Amino acid sequence: MLSPEGERNFISVWKSFEYPRQWSKLPNPISHIETFMMSDRLRLGMVKPFILNRSLTINCLKPQEIEKLQERTNMNRNQVISNIIKCWATVAKYSQLAFKISLTKNDYIELENYLNKERKALIELSDEFVDLPNLHANYHLLRHARTFSTLTNTAVGIKEMVHRIFKNIVPHTNFKNIELDLLKRLFKDWFIMENSEMNNEKLEVCLQSSEFRNIVLRKPASIRNTNIGINTISFHSDLALAYKSFGYHASLINKACNFYEYVSYIQVVQNVEIQCHLNKGDIVTIKEVDYGESYAVIKGIFKHQNNDGYYYPFIYVDWFEDTYKKHNKLDCPIFVLRHDDYYCKIFPLTVIDKVQKAYFVHDCNARCKESDHFLENNHYLKNEFFFAAV
Repeated sequence: MLSPEGERNFISVWKSFEYPRQWSKLPNPISHIETFMMSDRLRLGMVKPFILNRSLTINCLKPQEIEKLQERTNMNRNQVISNIIKCWATVAKYSQLAFKISLTKNDYIELENYLNKERKALIELSDEFVDLPNLHANYHLLRHARTFSTLTNTAVGIKEMVHRIFKNIVPHTNFKNIELDLLKRLFKDWFIMENSEMNNEKLEVCLQSSEFRNIVLRKPASIRNTNIGINTISFHSDLALAYKSFGYHASLINKACNFYEYVSYIQVVQNVEIQCHLNKGDIVTIKEVDYGESYAVIKGIFKHQNNDGYYYPFIYVDWFEDTYKKHNKLDCPIFVLRHDDYYCKIFPLTVIDKVQKAYFVHDCNARCKESDHFLENNHYLKNEFFFAAV
């Protein structure tokens, strides 16, 4: 469907696209699509609508394909482009619902809606989808979801992927005692080494919550590289409010702050210990009394010495403010990233509810050039298709 120019545009945007930090780099989706594992395909599906939204123009499609689509949909050329983007946004949203661990009554209704929309959109897009068995399966998936609680309980693809991994390993074993051979392969390159504490700083502090422990600040950062004014009235008032949130009301004597690139810690959730890593630039979900559940980007991680002599870890954030509008093609919520001091910007580490559970993409305009975003445009899209791929 894509013309040579369309393929070049797609790959150009794909290379510079802002993927989640925890993802490994995806192979070229045009030349290496056959090598994609299931998790690669799922991740590509999460970002494909955004890549198409940035790259797809009239010249990106073969002329005969545009004519076919116009005949099938009775749309003009610009509407055809919008329809293609909306189609893959629908597919991505369905995938997000299909891989949910639990479903509510509203989720079942939404799943039924997107199953119908996906089937209709794909058939409009190409005749090749009409007789595909996996598209016919859409008629039955809602019943499976209601019968077995979720679709992940009946996901053959997950089991097939695990089977493929082991199938590729077995030919390299001794075929006799496979379990023992796999253990040898697993441990043959393991060795014991000392844990380097260089550039790490373990905090011997009274933490703000018993649910957080073993906090280690890593890689000291210069305050000049953070663009954070620590000698401003707003900074000190926000820091005082952060202390007040966990019971310290005295005026702060010490003004110095030490900044770091990232922090690791253990969080106890329902008696389960979870190892967490937080980097500068990560997007987090914050639960705070005054703001409810909101999204913010970490602009700085720092420690401050309180009057009691102990150090306490804090985060400095920029908030995403919901505009309560949605993108006309992607149907994703539009947020504004605020850099001003309208909202409180300093919080104790304990307010973080989830790390990197939300994923935002810059809402590019004509002044953005690949990875060089026009930052005066502070509009971002919350990726509603994002989920933890298998």
